[in-house]
Amino acid sequence: MVNSKVLLTIIITHEIVIVGTQTTIKRLRAEVSNLKKRLVTKNLLMKALRVKIIRLQEKSTDKNLCRKDGRGWTKESIIKAVSLRAVSLKGYETVRRQWKVNIPAPRTIRSHLQNFPCAPGIIDEVIQALRIKCEKMDIYSKLCGILFDEMSLDSRFTYDKYLDKVYSSSKSQVLMVRGICSDWKQPIYFDYDCPMTKAKLLQLIQTVEEIGFTVVCVTSDFGADNQALWKSMDINHESISFHSPLHHDRPVFVFADVPHMLKLIRNHLLDDGVILEGGTEINMQTLDKLIELNGEERKLCPNLTPRLVQVTQAERMKVMNYQCVCITGQQLKMLLILKI
Repeated sequence: MVNSKVLLTIIITHEIVIVGTQTTIKRLRAEVSNLKKRLVTKNLLMKALRVKIIRLQEKSTDKNLCRKDGRGWTKESIIKAVSLRAVSLKGYETVRRQWKVNIPAPRTIRSHLQNFPCAPGIIDEVIQALRIKCEKMDIYSKLCGILFDEMSLDSRFTYDKYLDKVYSSSKSQVLMVRGICSDWKQPIYFDYDCPMTKAKLLQLIQTVEEIGFTVVCVTSDFGADNQALWKSMDINHESISFHSPLHHDRPVFVFADVPHMLKLIRNHLLDDGVILEGGTEINMQTLDKLIELNGEERKLCPNLTPRLVQVTQAERMKVMNYQCVCITGQQLKMLLILKI
Protein backbone atom coordinates (compact mmCIF):
# COMPACT_ATOMS: atom_id res chain seq x y z
CA MET A 1 0.00 0.00 0.00
CA VAL A 2 1.34 3.41 -0.98
CA ASN A 3 2.14 5.74 1.89
CA SER A 4 -0.25 8.69 2.01
CA LYS A 5 2.61 11.17 2.39
CA VAL A 6 4.35 9.75 -0.68
CA LEU A 7 1.11 9.92 -2.64
CA LEU A 8 0.57 13.51 -1.55
CA THR A 9 4.14 14.39 -2.60
CA ILE A 10 3.56 12.84 -6.03
CA ILE A 11 0.32 14.75 -6.49
CA ILE A 12 1.92 18.05 -5.48
CA THR A 13 4.88 17.39 -7.80
CA HIS A 14 2.55 16.74 -10.73
CA GLU A 15 0.58 19.89 -9.91
CA ILE A 16 3.80 21.91 -9.90
CA VAL A 17 4.77 20.42 -13.28
CA ILE A 18 1.32 21.22 -14.67
CA VAL A 19 1.48 24.80 -13.41
CA GLY A 20 4.96 25.20 -14.87
CA THR A 21 3.80 23.82 -18.22
CA GLN A 22 0.80 26.14 -18.25
CA THR A 23 3.07 29.09 -17.49
CA THR A 24 5.39 28.10 -20.34
CA ILE A 25 2.45 27.77 -22.74
CA LYS A 26 1.14 31.17 -21.68
CA ARG A 27 4.58 32.73 -22.20
CA LEU A 28 4.97 31.15 -25.65
CA ARG A 29 1.51 32.33 -26.67
CA ALA A 30 2.43 35.86 -25.58
CA GLU A 31 5.65 35.67 -27.64
CA VAL A 32 3.72 34.45 -30.69
CA SER A 33 1.21 37.28 -30.26
CA ASN A 34 4.06 39.78 -29.98
CA LEU A 35 5.72 38.44 -33.13
CA LYS A 36 2.43 38.71 -35.02
CA LYS A 37 2.06 42.34 -33.93
CA ARG A 38 5.62 43.10 -35.03
CA LEU A 39 4.93 41.46 -38.41
CA VAL A 40 1.77 43.54 -38.85
CA THR A 41 3.69 46.70 -37.94
CA LYS A 42 6.44 45.84 -40.43
CA ASN A 43 3.87 45.21 -43.17
CA LEU A 44 2.20 48.55 -42.43
CA LEU A 45 5.56 50.33 -42.65
CA MET A 46 6.31 48.68 -45.98
CA LYS A 47 2.87 49.61 -47.26
CA ALA A 48 3.36 53.23 -46.19
CA LEU A 49 6.77 53.28 -47.86
CA ARG A 50 5.33 51.92 -51.10
CA VAL A 51 2.62 54.60 -51.08
CA LYS A 52 5.19 57.36 -50.53
CA ILE A 53 7.43 55.96 -53.25
CA ILE A 54 4.54 55.77 -55.73
CA ARG A 55 3.59 59.37 -55.00
CA LEU A 56 7.21 60.38 -55.31
CA GLN A 57 7.49 58.63 -58.67
CA GLU A 58 4.31 60.26 -59.93
CA LYS A 59 5.76 63.69 -59.11
CA SER A 60 9.34 62.93 -60.09
CA THR A 61 8.92 64.85 -63.34
CA ASP A 62 7.97 67.96 -61.37
CA LYS A 63 11.07 70.10 -60.97
CA ASN A 64 9.64 71.59 -57.76
CA LEU A 65 9.49 68.20 -56.00
CA CYS A 66 13.09 68.26 -54.80
CA ARG A 67 14.97 71.12 -56.31
CA LYS A 68 17.96 73.27 -55.53
CA ASP A 69 18.33 77.00 -55.52
CA GLY A 70 21.52 79.00 -55.44
CA ARG A 71 22.19 77.91 -51.84
CA GLY A 72 21.31 74.21 -52.16
CA TRP A 73 18.20 72.22 -51.43
CA THR A 74 15.05 74.23 -50.68
CA LYS A 75 13.33 73.98 -47.30
CA GLU A 76 10.28 72.29 -48.86
CA SER A 77 12.51 69.64 -50.45
CA ILE A 78 14.19 68.90 -47.11
CA ILE A 79 10.81 68.54 -45.38
CA LYS A 80 9.61 66.08 -48.02
CA ALA A 81 12.85 64.14 -47.81
CA VAL A 82 12.61 63.93 -44.01
CA SER A 83 9.05 62.59 -44.35
CA LEU A 84 10.27 59.78 -46.62
CA ARG A 85 13.39 59.12 -44.55
CA ALA A 86 11.26 58.69 -41.41
CA VAL A 87 9.64 55.59 -42.91
CA SER A 88 12.82 53.64 -43.61
CA LEU A 89 16.49 54.46 -44.23
CA LYS A 90 16.94 51.37 -46.41
CA GLY A 91 13.90 52.28 -48.49
CA TYR A 92 15.12 55.86 -48.79
CA GLU A 93 18.49 54.70 -50.13
CA THR A 94 16.70 52.37 -52.58
CA VAL A 95 14.66 55.26 -53.95
CA ARG A 96 17.69 57.52 -54.22
CA ARG A 97 20.34 55.13 -55.58
CA GLN A 98 18.49 52.46 -57.55
CA TRP A 99 15.47 54.41 -58.73
CA LYS A 100 17.61 57.52 -59.36
CA VAL A 101 15.05 59.87 -57.81
CA ASN A 102 16.36 63.37 -57.23
CA ILE A 103 16.26 63.61 -53.41
CA PRO A 104 18.85 64.79 -50.84
CA ALA A 105 21.38 62.36 -49.43
CA PRO A 106 20.89 61.20 -45.79
CA ARG A 107 24.00 63.13 -44.81
CA THR A 108 22.44 66.31 -46.20
CA ILE A 109 19.29 65.68 -44.17
CA ARG A 110 21.32 65.20 -41.00
CA SER A 111 23.23 68.40 -41.72
CA HIS A 112 20.00 70.39 -42.06
CA LEU A 113 18.45 68.83 -38.96
CA GLN A 114 21.56 69.66 -36.97
CA ASN A 115 20.86 73.33 -37.62
CA PHE A 116 17.13 72.95 -37.05
CA PRO A 117 15.91 76.21 -35.44
CA CYS A 118 14.09 75.51 -32.20
CA ALA A 119 13.50 78.82 -30.42
CA PRO A 120 10.95 79.14 -27.60
CA GLY A 121 7.42 79.65 -28.91
CA ILE A 122 5.64 78.07 -31.86
CA ILE A 123 8.06 75.95 -33.92
CA ASP A 124 7.32 77.21 -37.44
CA GLU A 125 9.29 74.48 -39.23
CA VAL A 126 7.25 71.80 -37.48
CA ILE A 127 4.03 73.59 -38.44
CA GLN A 128 5.13 73.58 -42.09
CA ALA A 129 5.92 69.86 -41.91
CA LEU A 130 2.49 69.18 -40.37
CA ARG A 131 0.86 71.20 -43.14
CA ILE A 132 2.40 68.91 -45.77
CA LYS A 133 1.45 65.82 -43.77
CA CYS A 134 -2.12 67.05 -43.33
CA GLU A 135 -2.63 67.27 -47.09
CA LYS A 136 -2.30 63.48 -47.35
CA MET A 137 -4.62 62.65 -44.43
CA ASP A 138 -8.28 61.68 -44.54
CA ILE A 139 -10.91 63.51 -42.51
CA TYR A 140 -10.66 61.14 -39.54
CA SER A 141 -6.87 61.29 -39.31
CA LYS A 142 -7.14 65.08 -39.07
CA LEU A 143 -9.11 64.86 -35.82
CA CYS A 144 -6.68 65.72 -33.04
CA GLY A 145 -6.34 66.78 -29.45
CA ILE A 146 -4.00 69.24 -27.75
CA LEU A 147 -2.04 68.27 -24.62
CA PHE A 148 0.16 70.56 -22.57
CA ASP A 149 2.08 70.23 -19.33
CA GLU A 150 5.01 71.69 -17.45
CA MET A 151 8.25 69.90 -16.70
CA SER A 152 10.94 70.86 -14.19
CA LEU A 153 14.37 71.93 -15.44
CA ASP A 154 17.81 72.38 -13.99
CA SER A 155 17.95 76.15 -13.45
CA ARG A 156 21.67 76.46 -14.13
CA PHE A 157 22.76 78.87 -16.88
CA THR A 158 22.99 77.29 -20.35
CA TYR A 159 24.28 78.81 -23.57
CA ASP A 160 22.45 78.08 -26.85
CA LYS A 161 25.07 78.52 -29.57
CA TYR A 162 22.52 78.41 -32.43
CA LEU A 163 20.34 81.19 -30.96
CA ASP A 164 23.31 82.92 -29.26
CA LYS A 165 21.37 83.23 -26.02
CA VAL A 166 21.83 82.28 -22.38
CA TYR A 167 18.94 80.56 -20.60
CA SER A 168 18.27 79.88 -16.93
CA SER A 169 14.83 78.41 -16.34
CA SER A 170 13.17 76.25 -13.71
CA LYS A 171 10.19 75.10 -15.79
CA SER A 172 9.32 74.42 -19.41
CA GLN A 173 5.82 74.50 -20.85
CA VAL A 174 5.41 71.97 -23.68
CA LEU A 175 2.39 71.60 -25.96
CA MET A 176 1.78 68.61 -28.21
CA VAL A 177 -0.77 67.76 -30.90
CA ARG A 178 -1.93 64.15 -31.08
CA GLY A 179 -4.24 62.25 -33.43
CA ILE A 180 -7.48 60.82 -32.03
CA CYS A 181 -8.40 58.32 -34.75
CA SER A 182 -4.84 57.72 -35.95
CA ASP A 183 -1.53 57.13 -34.18
CA TRP A 184 0.56 60.27 -34.57
CA LYS A 185 1.81 63.02 -32.25
CA GLN A 186 4.02 66.08 -32.59
CA PRO A 187 5.24 68.81 -30.19
CA ILE A 188 4.65 72.22 -31.74
CA TYR A 189 5.33 74.68 -28.92
CA PHE A 190 7.50 75.18 -25.86
CA ASP A 191 8.52 78.06 -23.64
CA TYR A 192 10.38 78.67 -20.40
CA ASP A 193 8.84 79.81 -17.09
CA CYS A 194 5.64 80.73 -18.88
CA PRO A 195 2.25 79.30 -17.78
CA MET A 196 -0.41 78.64 -20.38
CA THR A 197 -2.86 81.52 -20.86
CA LYS A 198 -6.20 81.84 -22.61
CA ALA A 199 -4.84 84.01 -25.43
CA LYS A 200 -1.89 81.71 -26.05
CA LEU A 201 -4.00 78.54 -26.04
CA LEU A 202 -6.53 80.00 -28.49
CA GLN A 203 -3.69 81.17 -30.75
CA LEU A 204 -2.18 77.66 -30.79
CA ILE A 205 -5.53 76.04 -31.53
CA GLN A 206 -6.11 78.49 -34.39
CA THR A 207 -2.62 77.77 -35.78
CA VAL A 208 -3.28 74.02 -35.80
CA GLU A 209 -6.71 74.40 -37.42
CA GLU A 210 -5.46 76.84 -40.07
CA ILE A 211 -3.16 74.17 -41.53
CA GLY A 212 -6.09 71.73 -41.90
CA PHE A 213 -6.49 69.84 -38.61
CA THR A 214 -9.61 69.75 -36.43
CA VAL A 215 -8.97 70.25 -32.71
CA VAL A 216 -11.57 68.28 -30.75
CA CYS A 217 -10.27 68.48 -27.18
CA VAL A 218 -7.64 69.88 -24.83
CA THR A 219 -6.09 67.84 -22.00
CA SER A 220 -4.04 69.07 -19.04
CA ASP A 221 -3.54 68.45 -15.35
CA PHE A 222 -5.29 70.68 -12.84
CA GLY A 223 -2.36 72.41 -11.21
CA ALA A 224 -2.73 75.92 -9.82
CA ASP A 225 -1.76 77.66 -13.09
CA ASN A 226 -4.08 75.50 -15.17
CA GLN A 227 -6.96 75.99 -12.74
CA ALA A 228 -6.55 79.73 -13.26
CA LEU A 229 -6.53 79.16 -17.04
CA TRP A 230 -9.76 77.14 -17.05
CA LYS A 231 -11.42 79.60 -14.65
CA SER A 232 -10.63 82.44 -17.08
CA MET A 233 -12.31 80.41 -19.83
CA ASP A 234 -15.38 79.61 -17.66
CA ILE A 235 -14.58 75.89 -17.52
CA ASN A 236 -16.08 74.01 -14.56
CA HIS A 237 -17.93 70.77 -13.75
CA GLU A 238 -21.04 72.10 -15.51
CA SER A 239 -19.34 73.75 -18.51
CA ILE A 240 -16.70 71.48 -20.06
CA SER A 241 -16.10 73.10 -23.45
CA PHE A 242 -15.37 76.39 -25.19
CA HIS A 243 -15.81 77.55 -28.78
CA SER A 244 -13.10 77.03 -31.36
CA PRO A 245 -11.35 80.32 -32.22
CA LEU A 246 -11.56 79.52 -35.95
CA HIS A 247 -14.97 77.82 -36.11
CA HIS A 248 -17.16 79.47 -33.49
CA ASP A 249 -20.03 77.00 -33.92
CA ARG A 250 -17.87 73.99 -32.93
CA PRO A 251 -16.97 73.20 -29.29
CA VAL A 252 -13.56 72.17 -28.01
CA PHE A 253 -13.87 69.90 -24.98
CA VAL A 254 -11.63 70.05 -21.89
CA PHE A 255 -10.43 66.85 -20.20
CA ALA A 256 -8.46 66.30 -17.02
CA ASP A 257 -5.28 64.27 -17.29
CA VAL A 258 -6.34 60.75 -16.24
CA PRO A 259 -3.08 59.65 -14.49
CA HIS A 260 -3.13 62.79 -12.32
CA MET A 261 -6.80 62.25 -11.49
CA LEU A 262 -6.08 58.66 -10.44
CA LYS A 263 -3.25 59.91 -8.24
CA LEU A 264 -5.54 62.44 -6.54
CA ILE A 265 -8.25 59.81 -6.02
CA ARG A 266 -5.67 57.47 -4.48
CA ASN A 267 -4.42 60.19 -2.11
CA HIS A 268 -7.97 61.18 -1.16
CA LEU A 269 -8.83 57.55 -0.42
CA LEU A 270 -5.80 57.18 1.84
CA ASP A 271 -6.34 60.51 3.66
CA ASP A 272 -10.11 60.87 4.06
CA GLY A 273 -11.63 57.65 2.74
CA VAL A 274 -14.57 57.25 0.38
CA ILE A 275 -18.24 57.05 1.46
CA LEU A 276 -20.38 55.09 -1.00
CA GLU A 277 -24.02 55.73 -1.78
CA GLY A 278 -25.24 53.17 0.76
CA GLY A 279 -23.24 54.78 3.55
CA THR A 280 -20.35 52.27 3.48
CA GLU A 281 -16.99 53.89 4.07
CA ILE A 282 -13.71 52.62 2.61
CA ASN A 283 -10.59 54.10 4.16
CA MET A 284 -6.98 53.38 5.08
CA GLN A 285 -8.03 50.93 7.83
CA THR A 286 -10.10 48.93 5.31
CA LEU A 287 -7.09 48.57 3.03
CA ASP A 288 -4.84 47.55 5.94
CA LYS A 289 -7.37 44.89 6.95
CA LEU A 290 -7.55 43.59 3.42
CA ILE A 291 -3.75 43.32 3.26
CA GLU A 292 -3.77 41.33 6.52
CA LEU A 293 -6.34 38.90 5.10
CA ASN A 294 -4.25 38.29 1.99
CA GLY A 295 -2.78 34.81 2.34
CA GLU A 296 0.45 33.42 0.93
CA GLU A 297 -1.21 31.28 -1.75
CA ARG A 298 -4.71 32.76 -2.16
CA LYS A 299 -5.17 36.50 -1.99
CA LEU A 300 -8.30 38.59 -2.16
CA CYS A 301 -6.33 41.33 -3.92
CA PRO A 302 -3.10 39.88 -5.35
CA ASN A 303 -1.73 43.23 -6.50
CA LEU A 304 -2.48 45.11 -3.29
CA THR A 305 0.69 45.29 -1.17
CA PRO A 306 1.81 47.46 1.79
CA ARG A 307 4.09 49.35 -0.59
CA LEU A 308 1.08 50.66 -2.51
CA VAL A 309 -0.70 51.87 0.63
CA GLN A 310 2.11 53.09 2.86
CA VAL A 311 3.45 55.80 0.55
CA THR A 312 5.77 58.62 1.58
CA GLN A 313 5.15 62.29 0.86
CA ALA A 314 7.46 62.16 -2.17
CA GLU A 315 5.78 59.03 -3.55
CA ARG A 316 2.35 60.65 -3.20
CA MET A 317 3.36 63.20 -5.84
CA LYS A 318 4.43 60.60 -8.41
CA VAL A 319 2.05 59.78 -11.24
CA MET A 320 1.97 55.99 -11.51
CA ASN A 321 -1.08 54.58 -13.30
CA TYR A 322 -0.67 51.00 -12.15
CA GLN A 323 -0.39 51.74 -8.44
CA CYS A 324 -3.34 54.12 -8.39
CA VAL A 325 -5.61 51.68 -10.22
CA CYS A 326 -4.59 48.83 -7.89
CA ILE A 327 -5.95 50.72 -4.91
CA THR A 328 -8.98 52.47 -6.40
CA GLY A 329 -10.27 49.67 -8.60
CA GLN A 330 -8.99 46.33 -7.25
CA GLN A 331 -11.94 44.13 -6.29
CA LEU A 332 -14.14 46.74 -4.64
CA LYS A 333 -16.65 44.02 -3.81
CA MET A 334 -14.18 42.48 -1.33
CA LEU A 335 -13.92 45.81 0.49
CA LEU A 336 -17.70 45.99 0.80
CA ILE A 337 -17.85 42.46 2.19
CA LEU A 338 -15.27 43.35 4.84
CA LYS A 339 -17.30 46.38 5.96
CA ILE A 340 -20.49 44.29 6.23
